[in-house]
Amino acid sequence: MTYYDLTIDKYLEIKEVLENATDDLSTQVALLAVLNECTEDDLLDLPLDEFKRKLADLNFLSEPLNPKPQCPKTITIGKEVFESVRDIKQFTAGQYIDYQNLIKSDDFYSVIPNLLACFFLPKGKDYGKDYDIMEVAEKIKKNISIGFALDVCFFFQMQSIRSINSMLDSLVLMTKVQIFKARDKETKMKLKTALSKIQELRASFNDGLGSTTLTQYLKH
Repeated sequence: MTYYDLTIDKYLEIKEVLENATDDLSTQVALLAVLNECTEDDLLDLPLDEFKRKLADLNFLSEPLNPKPQCPKTITIGKEVFESVRDIKQFTAGQYIDYQNLIKSDDFYSVIPNLLACFFLPKGKDYGKDYDIMEVAEKIKKNISIGFALDVCFFFQMQSIRSINSMLDSLVLMTKVQIFKARDKETKMKLKTALSKIQELRASFNDGLGSTTLTQYLKH
């Protein structure tokens, strides 16, 4: 089993178990109960050899989450097809605001279904029009894997970072041109100060990959 076999809702259950862990054995039983959709008593009634075999199913949880920035054009849940808006520049204003508010959430993992509902729209629909966004988020939570979801979130975050870097690069270039064209020393000094601040901002942004990053959450 891998993170690509684990739905988001199951991952959230597992995360809760780990956050409230008391001792190793009871935690392992609780995790197996989540993965096997059974009660802890059901597991404790198993023959010891079978129980040990099931424990091997937990091995992947010791591996780090390692998302790859990728996003397919469509996903299918049941008979429904959802199309991705793969370019942030094509987001509506409301869609972009929702994305920015969600990515800043203190409880990042809990809003992952909502983030994917920003990226994937029912085929033929405009964002938030003639369908329930929360209903889509709930379907995503129950049917999409945490591995796939983090890949998609990482894809959009890297795209956002590239977009901001491109904007900062343009500002640097424009400011350098203004410095070259400036006639008086005072104007040149002000522009050089502005240029220095922009360059500091760009360096700071690249060092930290922005104020909110997936890397920061994946350490948890």
